[in-house]
Amino acid sequence: SLLRQAVDLRPHHPTLIYTLAVELAASSDTARAVEALALLRDMGVALDEAELEPFAGLGEAASSVLEGFATNLDPVGESETACTFEASAYIPESVAIDPKTGDYYVGSVHQRVIMRVRNGKADAFATREDGLWSVFGLKVDPERNRLWACTSATANAEGVPEAERGRSGLLCWDLATGEQIGRHLLPEDTGEAWLGDLVIATDGTVYATDSVRNVIVALPEGGTLETRVADPRFASLQGLDLSEDQRTLFVADYSHGVWRVDLESGAATVLPYPERACLLGIDGLYRNGGELIAIQNGMSPHRIVRATVNEDSSAITEVHVLAANDPRWDEPTLGQVFDGAFYYVATSQWGLFNRDGSFREGAEFKNPLVLRLPL
Repeated sequence: SLLRQAVDLRPHHPTLIYTLAVELAASSDTARAVEALALLRDMGVALDEAELEPFAGLGEAASSVLEGFATNLDPVGESETACTFEASAYIPESVAIDPKTGDYYVGSVHQRVIMRVRNGKADAFATREDGLWSVFGLKVDPERNRLWACTSATANAEGVPEAERGRSGLLCWDLATGEQIGRHLLPEDTGEAWLGDLVIATDGTVYATDSVRNVIVALPEGGTLETRVADPRFASLQGLDLSEDQRTLFVADYSHGVWRVDLESGAATVLPYPERACLLGIDGLYRNGGELIAIQNGMSPHRIVRATVNEDSSAITEVHVLAANDPRWDEPTLGQVFDGAFYYVATSQWGLFNRDGSFREGAEFKNPLVLRLPL
């Protein structure tokens, strides 16, 4: 009874739906158990053999539904290599592309460096000597010829002094000279913060999500970093992008889906979406015309989806899987829509970290890999 109430409150939550299906199967309520399983299958959720074991006794009534979970493990999409370079224990999180030069900028969570890849050759554009902690969201502002980065002093960053842990801010470089021209940190008395992703408005304002305090901060052109939007319902803010008219932010929340935030009033609304879809676990989020491109690394399997937004941006009308189960992936994270394609980090390798930020014993690292997915 309590699980049914929970699913009514959170109808797109795969873990709740799965747990309800297990309990229904254990209660010999076969019809409803199959109904819950069919919902999970249609959402695209993958279940392994151990997770399917509780339903072995449901018989023919569930066989076709259970077979459908194997289909959810089929590879989808055809991404091609855009750039890569040799670097062990790099842990890349984000990529930014300069449309003027075609250069790639790839940041490291662990090594505290931003590499520039030009004509296939990688070199260090910025390092910890520039005040970098873990590097998260990266964006090029082509109008002002700048590179912006979110940086946070996490336990995953190599060599961060204990006194700096929990600090976070936005850094900016002049792309022509490579000179750092802005260092905007949240005040020390802010407490623990984690700026994870950002977007740049046409007027030069930078918006970023803080996934620890669960607020949206803003840095106006020539101004100071300030909290712009706070809502007690925010649970785990991640990627964000602006509407075409620059009045609305679309913001991913790992636990809720996609928020629509009115920048004038600060009002936030979760966008509804089709019943048999799932938009939880979104990390990177990008607008492409009237669509949102989202990386879902918080659900199994990891995938990239296209979410179609209606004309007044009040609802998501369709969710379509663009890529999933690529054997080259090791937790895709953030990316960029550019020149008719989606470019994204495919090998973040967050699973190699222990909870204290150290690496697991025997961790085997992959080189940073940015893939290109035609849209």
